[in-house]
Amino acid sequence: MANRNPRRILFVAAAGGLAGFFVILLARTIAILVAVASTNLIFGGSNFSPGASLILFGFVPIFVIIGAGIPAWVLGATLGRGLLGGMIAMGVIVFIRVFGDPNYSPFNDRETLEFVSSICVAMLASMIGREWLQWGKLAVVFILMIAFLVLKFVIPGNEIELGNVSVKVGLVVSLLAWILLPLVVAFFTLPEKT
Repeated sequence: MANRNPRRILFVAAAGGLAGFFVILLARTIAILVAVASTNLIFGGSNFSPGASLILFGFVPIFVIIGAGIPAWVLGATLGRGLLGGMIAMGVIVFIRVFGDPNYSPFNDRETLEFVSSICVAMLASMIGREWLQWGKLAVVFILMIAFLVLKFVIPGNEIELGNVSVKVGLVVSLLAWILLPLVVAFFTLPEKT
């Protein structure tokens, strides 16, 4: 990565983070649509067909693992390290989903925590074991990760007014984390003379 244009490296890092965010968001949307289509909403209960079970328990986790691995791969992590980071991120998401707040609104505290935690795991997976890793750089990234995890709880309310549009705070925090954390890690990989 040292022989490329620094602006291009930073742009690709941000684009990789954004792509990973949207892949995980697509996986969430598919899971919700399949669950709603397979559930008998009138009489209660659910009976998942084999096809719906394959989508929910096969394809959706694979999308989440790949989505969490994309930022790590863009930053130069190996295929195995990106997949390992994606699997750990998937485990973190399942843990937060099972033991988190039972509020089901979009981008509530639990979903924001899931999205931010998954990019944090992916960035740690791309940083650990690299020759440029120094404790000061790791501390800066770790502080940023904690700041994004806390940011949703610091901002009062659930929505921000941007002109005539109200936007969920969790969506804004998640997007910022998925764009800025890969940028910071990519900045640390730039050559010293740039």
